[in-house]
Amino acid sequence: MNYPILSLPLSASVKAEETYLGLQLDSQTQVVIATRQTQEVVSLSRNRITPIPTMSESVLGLVNHRSRVFWLIDLPHLLGLAPLEDEQPEFQVVIVRSGNIPLGVGIRQVLGIFRFSAQVIQSPIGKVSPEIAPYLKGCILKPEKGIFLVLDGDSLVNRPI
Repeated sequence: MNYPILSLPLSASVKAEETYLGLQLDSQTQVVIATRQTQEVVSLSRNRITPIPTMSESVLGLVNHRSRVFWLIDLPHLLGLAPLEDEQPEFQVVIVRSGNIPLGVGIRQVLGIFRFSAQVIQSPIGKVSPEIAPYLKGCILKPEKGIFLVLDGDSLVNRPI
């Protein structure tokens, strides 16, 4: 899949940009995660997921992909949004890594690659609900696009399942 590469405006004094993968979680919620924390984006069918009873509702189950078994979570549901549809036969999964530990996060859509400096990331305190703040590095305010939440891949991967 080819995704657009978008850049957010930077001041001339800012030189160090980092690349982020943009994700759509619902019609109003967009998040980005550093590409260095992602391994790949794949489409998975529901029949490849092994549900595990008595798990949190945001945990979809276990997935075997490329001879590796990892947990798969419903990222919108984890962040307090509407869960991914049960009737949807296939959905996109971003494999996030913290060290050697992978975690699959189910999403609705990949938006593309974004480039911006760490200096444009603001504190999420007061801008998002306190329940999702532990999973964020911050947020980026874009007047024409709204708020981009900046996910912390390490916090997602290392959260208790």
